[in-house]
Amino acid sequence: MNRWHLHAMPESEFPLVIRRFFGDEGLRSDGLGLYWISPFVSPGGGVHELWVQTTLANNAVLFENGSRLSILGHLNNFWQLSRSTYVQLGLTGLYGENPDSSLKTGMAGIDLRLTWRPPETALYRSFTIRSEGFAVRKRIAGAGAARFGGYVGATYQASRRIHLGGRFDYVELLDRPGETEWAIVPQVTWWQSEWVFLRAEWQHTSLPSVGNGRETTDLLLIQVVWSIGPHKHWNY
Repeated sequence: MNRWHLHAMPESEFPLVIRRFFGDEGLRSDGLGLYWISPFVSPGGGVHELWVQTTLANNAVLFENGSRLSILGHLNNFWQLSRSTYVQLGLTGLYGENPDSSLKTGMAGIDLRLTWRPPETALYRSFTIRSEGFAVRKRIAGAGAARFGGYVGATYQASRRIHLGGRFDYVELLDRPGETEWAIVPQVTWWQSEWVFLRAEWQHTSLPSVGNGRETTDLLLIQVVWSIGPHKHWNY
């Protein structure tokens, strides 16, 4: 989901793991990228894509505003299981350094999406489940443990206008060893048209507090989005 625009997200914000590992705006920087799609179909009807990018390693969370280059690779695999169902499986790797602080950062990720959309009722019924998991290891002078996080979310289209969904987030905090944060985010979205939707969302979050306790927050959010006209291309 890092490459999605916020207005296109099934929830109002990026999952916790993206915000805590990459920053509130996700992982993005200036650089160059190459894209390749396999000229053949693998056994089972699979289609495969590969992205390779080199960008400035200036992400504040991962690289502490470094000035070197980082390299990212993403392999995406697609299978059409039936007329109504398809699955995507992706693998991601990232590496970068900041010699000013003797920092070396590596990240590995895996993502999975399964979508059911019968062609006969594609305007009225669909179901998607998606999940991503990440491992990040920041080593300073060779020392540093890996932190893990991920999410599982689902969206069900109940009618042409109504979409129901929810997501569970979990992440180990990079700057607070041994402490975790999790959230449950259900939502209902009403699409007034192709470009306008109204969403009601509840965010229930549990995070560590002072000492060994935890505190919870609850937020009811109403979101209205108008989205029409040209857009920038997505990120990786």
